[in-house]
Amino acid sequence: MSEAKLFEIFINSLDFDVSDYLVEELTELQSEIVNDATFILKENIVGEIKSYGGSVKKNEETFKEFMKKAEAELEKDKYKEIKKNLKNILKNYQN
Repeated sequence: MSEAKLFEIFINSLDFDVSDYLVEELTELQSEIVNDATFILKENIVGEIKSYGGSVKKNEETFKEFMKKAEAELEKDKYKEIKKNLKNILKNYQN
């Protein structure tokens, strides 16, 4: 099975609900990303753009539980091909 497919299976198994972490205020980095994307796509945008940021601090306990679930899921044999890379990714999200 391809790494991309394994990653998709891993992510889908976690039931991550992004709406638990949405905030209306954007960080400086998020604002820059939205501005850059808006500039690139300006010819194809019709109407107002609504931007939402994200912060794990909004729902920190739920995020900690999610990370524990992700780490436990990653221990399954079916992810052994991508385990090392995914562990590094998870570490980055925890910091």
